[in-house]
Amino acid sequence: MSRRNFLTSLTALLVTHDVVEALTLADRVVLIEQGEIALDFKVPFPRPRKRSSVPFVNLEERLLAALLHTNHQPVEYVI
Repeated sequence: MSRRNFLTSLTALLVTHDVVEALTLADRVVLIEQGEIALDFKVPFPRPRKRSSVPFVNLEERLLAALLHTNHQPVEYVI
């Protein structure tokens, strides 16, 4: 395996309580509540991500609503 392939095929697990950090860095966000997967979706934005873009802010708001259990509609990027 070439060095480039090795470096681009690594998987990392980031545990955070910061929604913006998760959406900025992750390809996928998984919310675990009481030992169960409560939310699982791919972050659909290309890199570098613009935190001030309307789609990013909308997804951030929907994720926060899901975390706070105020969201009455599912996050549309569920896989």
